[in-house]
Amino acid sequence: MTPASPRRTAGVELRGLHKRYGAVVAVVSLDLRIEPGEFVSLLGPSGCGKTTTLRAIAGLVRPDAGQVIVGGRVMNDVPVHRRGLGLVAQNYALFPHMTVLENVTFGLRMRGMQPADVMRRAHETLATVQLGKMEDRYPRELSGGQQQRVALARCLVVEPDVLLLDEPLGALDKKLREAMQVELKLLQRQVGITTIFVTHDQEEALTMSDRIAVMHQGRLQQMGRPQEIYESPQNRFVADFIGVCNFLECRVTRRENAAVVVSFEDGALATVSIPAGTAVPAEGARVVATVRPEKIVLKPAQPGFAGALHAQLDDLVYVGTAVHYHLRTAAGTRLVAYRQNNSAQPPGLLPGASVLVSWEADAVRMLPE
Repeated sequence: MTPASPRRTAGVELRGLHKRYGAVVAVVSLDLRIEPGEFVSLLGPSGCGKTTTLRAIAGLVRPDAGQVIVGGRVMNDVPVHRRGLGLVAQNYALFPHMTVLENVTFGLRMRGMQPADVMRRAHETLATVQLGKMEDRYPRELSGGQQQRVALARCLVVEPDVLLLDEPLGALDKKLREAMQVELKLLQRQVGITTIFVTHDQEEALTMSDRIAVMHQGRLQQMGRPQEIYESPQNRFVADFIGVCNFLECRVTRRENAAVVVSFEDGALATVSIPAGTAVPAEGARVVATVRPEKIVLKPAQPGFAGALHAQLDDLVYVGTAVHYHLRTAAGTRLVAYRQNNSAQPPGLLPGASVLVSWEADAVRMLPE
């Protein structure tokens, strides 16, 4: 990519944002702060309020309450075209009868900019998105990834303060989508523009974001860096929605310094580390232990072995890079464990086998039941 000229960018803040459609509450008292130059994903299932939030920032939806602040300025009464924002929709909305160059220069021409300045900025921006040699092509002559870059160039050329992306990769096939995730993030870092990205794809959000805002039923569930969201979910919804997670009901037996010992339904005991700053549950409290599949260690069952959970191996699923083990405890709780496909299959781990399930103490997080 060619170096891009420095661009102005701005932070975004939402204070008590609230929006309802008739009897349906889309967004509930949402507080959110996005720093200048940050890439933040609004992540959640369909109907969680993420698109309504993005459209409220853009000015396409008027909030019932709360404030939308961009660059320190309240934008509630500012029309869409004066907010200094760029929006890329899922279908890109390119003009089919215009060439790449005509699509990219459309906004500048509508502003009455001098033709020489229009061409200069358009060529610089097309070089940034690696489309300098395709300016005479029409959208129908481009791949999905190239069309996406045209839509991005059309936004970036007018030098917006904030870039809003509404699931722009949703229409691409898996391989191209993964390639475009990396390319889009590199472009955002290069340009340095504040970016708000709406997606329902957890892996996409983890791959691209500086921070992720997880939403559910119109409310913000958790906001943090991708590693924080994945490793330290604050509630069951976040743990379940981000990746795959196992849930085990248990009871706190005793405390041990910065850890607790919990007992499971079959009487097995396990030590769980308590992160600093986290409340320690009382002895006897019922909690839910959460552990990611890749953190589980499996061994063939041994008579009289203590300190691990006993389960039956129901099935093995080969997915190329890993093997997924589907397990069932004596109480009927279903678990899944992942093992990287980098060595021979351990002997004894076959469907129908009795196995021991264990993990490191700091691999488990506890949630209130």
